[in-house]
Amino acid sequence: MRKIINYLALCYIFTILLSFNSCDSDSDTIIIKDTVNNITIGYKTIAPKNVIEVGDNGDVKFLIKKSILLSNWNHNLKLLEKIDANLTDIRVFREYDNYYIQAIGKEWTSTILLRINEKVGIGEGISCTSNICSNSSTECVPKPDKKSCTGCGFKVGDCTKTVTAIALMDEEFTLQKP
Repeated sequence: MRKIINYLALCYIFTILLSFNSCDSDSDTIIIKDTVNNITIGYKTIAPKNVIEVGDNGDVKFLIKKSILLSNWNHNLKLLEKIDANLTDIRVFREYDNYYIQAIGKEWTSTILLRINEKVGIGEGISCTSNICSNSSTECVPKPDKKSCTGCGFKVGDCTKTVTAIALMDEEFTLQKP
């Protein structure tokens, strides 16, 4: 029974996260609630943290330790998407006028589009994660509209879109225990 409740909680997360969240004014925490059943599903630290800084010459400097980003990204992909990606490195690349942050592992790659505001990059929109297109910087990456992922070329893709891209890089997401 407990596994069913946990599974249902995960299924509700994505629909509830955007529609039914409330802020606790005494802390920096978003409480995720299922208002239909009046239960708290989980919580996470409020996100938008500056991830990178872009210098005048285009050089990129990380503002958060890569090890922390990778730890959070791996944890949250596993929890939210059941993907054990084992991401081990992070890079930033520029494609046309867009900057992306990409976490790379032996078999998986996960990419988030960054919004650059006054030379500081903040993750927003969606993330795209794949193991079939894991060696590409143009396949299974967020489109500039931040609503969908690019395809995996001629291959039948496994490109997984996650709506809360910021949650992947932010503090480890935690589900409430029933």
